Amino acid sequence: MVRRDWSQVAGGRCDYVDVEGVAEIVSTPQVKEAEDETYRFRFIPTHPDTERSVPGGKMAGEKLRGRIFEVYDRENRAALEGASVGDRFHVLAHVETRGTCTPLSFRIAAPIVPERGEIRFGRDSFQLSDEARRELDRYVRAYRRLRQRGASPRFRLDGHTDGRGPREYNLIRGERMAEAVREYLVAEGVRQEDVAIRSFGEEQPRCTTSKEEACQVQNRRVVITFH
Repeated sequence: MVRRDWSQVAGGRCDYVDVEGVAEIVSTPQVKEAEDETYRFRFIPTHPDTERSVPGGKMAGEKLRGRIFEVYDRENRAALEGASVGDRFHVLAHVETRGTCTPLSFRIAAPIVPERGEIRFGRDSFQLSDEARRELDRYVRAYRRLRQRGASPRFRLDGHTDGRGPREYNLIRGERMAEAVREYLVAEGVRQEDVAIRSFGEEQPRCTTSKEEACQVQNRRVVITFH
């Protein structure tokens, strides 16, 4: 995983470029900051063990003063206070400071999208849901950024189905689901040669405890590997 360090310098106004990634605080100011100094963040916090996004969605940042990292959700104003060196956050969008720019450093790891993800499909459907399109858009943005930096990102799409129908039919279904995802990625600017697909059909079910839809929908999926 590519890591970049973005560190502020003292004096004047400092800006961080727009960047997405997992941020780890690696240093904090040792002295009390000037009252007019404000750090503004937009980010998604992540679970410290899994780095999965915590429920609550996009956060709107407020300010950082001294060692206290105060960020409030616009809806429930849940505070994330007392952040310290080593704390990790899923950073989204722009970070800027105004005032004296007391030095602060944090490390960005990109891309923010997981190396593995999945897109689910309805029964007897090869259509992408709005939620699936939004998820794929995140991958497209990460792909574009990495290409701009000279990297060669690629996708592998593995189609999986539920157990309805004969094996050969399910292999075809899995391929068609993977192809639907590839078509969307390519339409959004991903090079076709950067997307490989394959189908496992019904061979690797995610849920086997019930024939109910709540279980079977977990099996109808395209697993995305982004590397």
